Amino acid sequence: MMRWNLSYRFGLLAILLLIALTGCERMDRPESEEGAILFSAGMVGGSSASVKSVAVDHSYPSHESDFIKVGNSVSVYGSWTSPTGATTDIFRGVELTCEETDSELEPFRWTYSPLRYWRSEGSYNFGSVYPTNARVEYGTSGGKLVATYSMLADDYDLMVASTKRDMSANGSTAKVPLVFHHACAAVRFLFRKAEGSEVDYFVDSFELQNLSAVGRLVANWVVTNNPQPGDEEYQINWTPAEARSSGIYAWQAADQSQWIEVPTDYVTNPETPTEIEQWHFVIPQQLLGDGQTHPALRFSIHVGNDVTPVYTKLLLPEEEENPITHDMVPIHWEPGKLYTYKVQIQPSKAYIEVEVQPWDEYYLGVDDISF
Repeated sequence: MMRWNLSYRFGLLAILLLIALTGCERMDRPESEEGAILFSAGMVGGSSASVKSVAVDHSYPSHESDFIKVGNSVSVYGSWTSPTGATTDIFRGVELTCEETDSELEPFRWTYSPLRYWRSEGSYNFGSVYPTNARVEYGTSGGKLVATYSMLADDYDLMVASTKRDMSANGSTAKVPLVFHHACAAVRFLFRKAEGSEVDYFVDSFELQNLSAVGRLVANWVVTNNPQPGDEEYQINWTPAEARSSGIYAWQAADQSQWIEVPTDYVTNPETPTEIEQWHFVIPQQLLGDGQTHPALRFSIHVGNDVTPVYTKLLLPEEEENPITHDMVPIHWEPGKLYTYKVQIQPSKAYIEVEVQPWDEYYLGVDDISF
């Protein structure tokens, strides 16, 4: 009798285990599956060489070859919503890695493991973040991606993407295209001495002051397909915090050999950017404040070989000209925009002005990368 009970218990355990395994399998591979959920890499000019062999342009902070290259990864988040409205996580910080293929039509592909599989009904929402070391919080509720960025510890091109796939409408199992938007702004500072000046100037320190150094990004990714800036559903919202009076992206020459000579003209595309010419990724924020707390650039200058530096503080311009109305409007560092500050050094003073231009978008999908 005891032997029968033992066999019965083992048999019941086997049945329960089989049911559990079948249930797990149904979550990943439902009966109505139409294939794996895949992502593909776009390309420039229709060939892999156009991505892998490209001239470096330092007039921009980053290039498509920094993003679409073998070994790079992005983090993907995603959920499936059933026809009844129930939501299930499908991707939660899964890494997609760019790999090279033998195909001329699609020289790169984005891979992950284990694969997830399409269901034939309901809808999917996908969100993605680059780079993978970005500090991201994720919650299904409200479909939000939340990231924390610090200008004291970070200096990378934070990008986010989102798209939606309604299986009930068309049942497409095509590869998922993602359009990455720059979540930060980028700034740089170019120096030159006044025209006709015969005096040599050297910069030996540099820092930004009176800015919110830490920010919290909330990106809405339960959206229609690939929203663009200006669309109602395109939302990249920053909450700046932790104001710092100094020490932001600071640099100090160790000795005279590291002094940086001020050129006779602005070098917009330096072959090798110096410490003061490099692009920095900054938290979008308003540039307001009084004389003591207004965002500023502080640097020190040596005149000729004089070892005693002259410290200069320039307030960042708080207004720019509207290119359409030509009115002066407040400057707000915005996601996806580039800000080039031009500093002119004269014997008794210095001037600063700013040029603003839109950044580019990176496409991770079946379409070409567009700039």
